Amino acid sequence: MLPYHQVKFMKGDCLRFVKLISSDIFQNKIVKAALWIVFLIHTTMTIITGYFFTHHLTPQEIFGYSPVFLEYFYIGTVILILLFQGKVIDNIPGELPLWVLNKATRKTYKEIRKEIIFIHVHCIANLIVVVVGLYYFLKFEARDNEYFFPFRFFEDYCADKSTILTFVYKSTFPIIGYLFFVHQFQLMYFTQHIRYQLMILINHIENLTDVAGTKREDKLFYDESYQEEIRKRLIFCFKRFKDFVLFTANKYTQLSNAVIIFMLTGYLLCVSVALNIIFGNILSYMRVTVMSVGTVSGLCGLMWSSQSLENIFEELLSEAIKINWYNFSESNKRMYLIFLVHLARDRKIKFSANYCLNYGLGLASARATYSIVSVAINIF
Repeated sequence: MLPYHQVKFMKGDCLRFVKLISSDIFQNKIVKAALWIVFLIHTTMTIITGYFFTHHLTPQEIFGYSPVFLEYFYIGTVILILLFQGKVIDNIPGELPLWVLNKATRKTYKEIRKEIIFIHVHCIANLIVVVVGLYYFLKFEARDNEYFFPFRFFEDYCADKSTILTFVYKSTFPIIGYLFFVHQFQLMYFTQHIRYQLMILINHIENLTDVAGTKREDKLFYDESYQEEIRKRLIFCFKRFKDFVLFTANKYTQLSNAVIIFMLTGYLLCVSVALNIIFGNILSYMRVTVMSVGTVSGLCGLMWSSQSLENIFEELLSEAIKINWYNFSESNKRMYLIFLVHLARDRKIKFSANYCLNYGLGLASARATYSIVSVAINIF
């Protein structure tokens, strides 16, 4: 661990691969153009599907086409966020200078390195799920037109061009599959960078009163050099914590409206997957397996990322409370108390007054999905 006040900033990026697959790739103009094309194709077909839902299809047919129809609202939201707010995590080291990881203690540094490896393995595993899923979803199934309304529409109203239109529509599947995991990767990149830096700050708080050359404890209250060093360390930790608060608050403000829409469409995605699994709408067991694994992995990644950030803020407060403040001067005690007050404030990733992005939301989502699916089963 580096000396207390010695600061070195990270020149590279320990999560650069995660940033590459979740942000950098979408800054390319060709990729942005591809996103617009996918958005226009699927938005058009979703509008057409909605029209047929209200005018021509039977309740049983609507039920069969609903899973794919509902999925698009999530994908459409992901595309719009990438197109209009795609640079939210593009320059985190520039907005919040990151300390080098070896500023942490040896134990903390090893823990961070293990978690970095875990995150990279998790991301690669999800990409493998996408590839496997594409193989099974791109394969022709005789009854696909019973569950993908665009295929039926092409056959009924564009018979002479149905093969070409079906090919064009299926050509968007690789992008669609990839987009299911993008925001999970982005949230991991954002939260874990903050978390690693807070872990280093916790090390500093643990060592705040460990001042070299100090006298006996009963003499410290009158030791001016000790009190001055404590004052500097409190200010050092307080300023660093303030940097995190301002940075995260700015990001939450940028994404507040997008997160609400994202979570609402996420509910629709969960309902869609549940309907597919229960009624076998996607026919192939491998399709069901891939979709289930991908959805569970994505939701777990989102919940774990946000919950881990919430936990580290709580751990920060817990360590600060343990500080031996009895020998602080009166001014240092006041400063320490102010620091504790700021640490005690709620630092959850909120998108409404009642809901936060954490494990509790995951349970609420499961209950809501169960309720909606139960109603749908009774209706149809």
